[in-house]
Amino acid sequence: MATAHVTAGPLSRKAVVLATCFGIALVGALAISQLAPSRFVASYALVALSVALAPLAVGLRSRRGAGGLWLAISSLLALAALDAEVSILFWPVITLQGASGSFIVADPLLGYGPRPGAHATITWRRLGRVIYAAHYTIGSDGFRSTRGASGQAAATTVFVGDSYTFGDGLNDSQTLPQQYADATDHRQKVINAAFSGYGTNQVLALIDSGRLTSHFGGGPRLVIYPAIDEHLGRIDGRSPLHRVGTPHYALINGAARFLGPFHPGLEGQILDIASRSAIVSSLRDLALAAPRADAAPLFGAMVERARDDAERLYGASFIVVLWDEPVWQDGDNRRRSSQRAAAVTAMADQMARRGVAFVRVSALLPDYKAHMSEYVMAGSGHPSALLNRRLARALAARLTRTPPSGARGSEASIR
Repeated sequence: MATAHVTAGPLSRKAVVLATCFGIALVGALAISQLAPSRFVASYALVALSVALAPLAVGLRSRRGAGGLWLAISSLLALAALDAEVSILFWPVITLQGASGSFIVADPLLGYGPRPGAHATITWRRLGRVIYAAHYTIGSDGFRSTRGASGQAAATTVFVGDSYTFGDGLNDSQTLPQQYADATDHRQKVINAAFSGYGTNQVLALIDSGRLTSHFGGGPRLVIYPAIDEHLGRIDGRSPLHRVGTPHYALINGAARFLGPFHPGLEGQILDIASRSAIVSSLRDLALAAPRADAAPLFGAMVERARDDAERLYGASFIVVLWDEPVWQDGDNRRRSSQRAAAVTAMADQMARRGVAFVRVSALLPDYKAHMSEYVMAGSGHPSALLNRRLARALAARLTRTPPSGARGSEASIR
């Protein structure tokens, strides 16, 4: 009995020391996530963990145990260096003009968003080659600057969506909302309420929140949501790292119901650090590259609710622009292309079944495939300025000729 007691004592002390070290590392990592909002946060967190484990390695009497721990510490430091290198090579560099901190800030409703009032220069290099360099202007309302009509009686069109609509890699004058304002000769007030990485969940939450109320003029009102098949992977919970703190909806009795944010509390803070790892993010993007068509029923319920809420809260019509011709080039990857096609078909079927007005990009730009090299920004996969200009003109002409009537419609109603 006495021998067992003596043996257990050192083990207990070691367990306490180990737990203390991990606790210090966790607190340090969480503090870093708040104090250093940069692309190197994951690397900082790994270094913090290594530093916290070092005293334990020094204090171990067992050479084998100490050697194993030092190996683990060395591996963590190597992983931190690798993550920082991947960040430098593949992640865009964002420079804020006249401000400090991060271009992307937390949003209690949407999870994150651009910093209101920010002027940012975005340079994206990949393996030393500049993919794009662009300037983003964010208004005090948190939406990207778009020049249109300013009168109180003007018609208003609000664009919601993701990086395609926000205009990743493009200057303010080249975005789809700005090109749409130009195509309508600035007779409309046009709002760009989209942002990079947003999905149908943010679109619905934004509409449902009433945030858009003050942006509508007294004339006809329209909300346009350009949707891509990847949105199915942003709403069904398959990638928790992508949606920390973002709105969580579920399909309950055929309707979209809000359940709160994805991964709140400590779990979300830990996942947030992981999501800012370049390595983890790259693996996540590969996992989300092929959308699952089985998430389409939730998508259908969410866009139906978005349509109903747009009408109820703002008296606005709602239309989805469906990217049935993906901007990205899958090349010879037939399996991925077929998965995307199946996802788009499922999205269209759901909208048709629920009476949500939508129009396909292929109907607006029949020459898309013939001009893909001009329509896609090389190395980025996002729409080019030329694509936005032609799409905006086609969309403006289509909606001017046959505007969606009321809150309900179908694809046929806007042909």
